[in-house]
Amino acid sequence: GRWQQICDSPVTIVDIGHNEHGLKYNFAQLAQMKERGECTDIVMVYGSVADKDVDAAVSLFPENAVYIFTKAQGKRAMPAEAVREKYLAMCASKGCGPSETYCLDNVSDAVSLALAIAGDCKDTMPLVYVGGSTYVVSEAVAKLSEQSTRDRSV
Repeated sequence: GRWQQICDSPVTIVDIGHNEHGLKYNFAQLAQMKERGECTDIVMVYGSVADKDVDAAVSLFPENAVYIFTKAQGKRAMPAEAVREKYLAMCASKGCGPSETYCLDNVSDAVSLALAIAGDCKDTMPLVYVGGSTYVVSEAVAKLSEQSTRDRSV
């Protein structure tokens, strides 16, 4: 769950970085990948637990990405809509327009949507990034592993 590439098509990276230091590092890596031409579009699945500094996290989000806010199973998880509201408030305070956003209170559905959006990017090289809470990453890895196993058996 630390900068782990778990799929090649589309490139899918998971990382449990959830604090300011970890996210700065992760998002710098995403920016470098775009600069090197390793990807052109970012589709981000992000969820947090309620006791983390989500305001600091969303202030670091890359521009021009598609955001799918989600909620892991469990009592500590912050609702997806609450994370989205913090993202939109940050955009308003900076005077920038928000990127395309979605809210799904189920990680499996959020990952499926991210893969579908990435699959619709016909002439580009999308990258799916799943991050935030360890719980979100864990559920996403389970979903992607299940899907990979199913794809290989077809």
